[in-house]
Amino acid sequence: MTAAVAAFTSALALPVPSLACTTFCLLSEDRIIFGKNYDWHIANGLLFVNKRGVERSGQPPRDRGKDWVSKFGSVTFNQYGRDQPAGGMNEIGLVIELMWMSGTVFPEPDHRPAVTGTSWVQYQLDTARSVSDVIASNAEVRISRSAAPLHYLVADRSGDVAVIEFRDGVQVVYRGATLPVPALANDFYADALKLSAEADKANLFADRFTRAAHSIRAYTTTKNGDPVAYAFTTLADVAQKIGTSSAPAGSPPATITQWSMVYEIDALRVHFRTEGAPAIKSLSLTDIDFACATPVKMLDLNEATEGDVKAQLLPYTREANLALIRTAFSQTSFLRGLLDKELDRVASWPEQGSCTSAIR
Repeated sequence: MTAAVAAFTSALALPVPSLACTTFCLLSEDRIIFGKNYDWHIANGLLFVNKRGVERSGQPPRDRGKDWVSKFGSVTFNQYGRDQPAGGMNEIGLVIELMWMSGTVFPEPDHRPAVTGTSWVQYQLDTARSVSDVIASNAEVRISRSAAPLHYLVADRSGDVAVIEFRDGVQVVYRGATLPVPALANDFYADALKLSAEADKANLFADRFTRAAHSIRAYTTTKNGDPVAYAFTTLADVAQKIGTSSAPAGSPPATITQWSMVYEIDALRVHFRTEGAPAIKSLSLTDIDFACATPVKMLDLNEATEGDVKAQLLPYTREANLALIRTAFSQTSFLRGLLDKELDRVASWPEQGSCTSAIR
């Protein structure tokens, strides 16, 4: 691993004030809809179309990394560079989204190779068919202790949903009967349920988890119609707006909702909008060629367009990846200061993996 990549992944472990996101699943009458607000002070981002049959390597600093080959193609939303997604969906219909969770403690080093918290998202989208596969992978790979504190909401095309957290070095899973509300924000899930119950008793609905919980419980097709539109309405209700949070002198800029994504898992479609480009864009994974021999594609999330964006996808370039990394790093206090040549190494790191024979 280069020093630049090590510096990047090490920096991602530092505390990030005000980082907050909200996710939920809407399960109704065979529809499986997953919503996510990405809340941060940086607006830039790229959508990546990632190919199957690609060799990848997750190399956390000061740890033994994991190598793998992608079995499935995916679409991901990235702010800190290619192969470092905040979330996405694969061609089988598995969706993973991460959220900041202070207090997370990942496992101690052991016999398992490790990945970073964002590389874990790419690893699962590359290799897992289902929520069960994601949970079972804990026996084969771990998230390095150097990773940023994160927890995850995961869902698949069968309607299975799980919260995956790491407390005191142990994977904790909420699923089925232990997941009465398929939603997640920035409290440990058990704490969120408790706080939400207390809020209900007091008839208070201020926190994002409680508002999302009420919204998904209230949904019916007869009353509310299109579940995608309803999911975007729910995301708007739990969004952090300009002026709703303050940034004291010397602190990072105030967090707002920069991106909103709605995954139609059952239909293998994703819809998204951004604060800078509020018109809804859509992409069907069934229309994408995920063969490794074809170019990796990308799209600026803030491009001023709407509707189906398949025709707007452009071939990946290192220059675009580098521009994204430069922008995100320069606006993130603990990532500033890397030399241009080091940033270029970070941008080129995903290109180390070559295509293998087609896998399905």
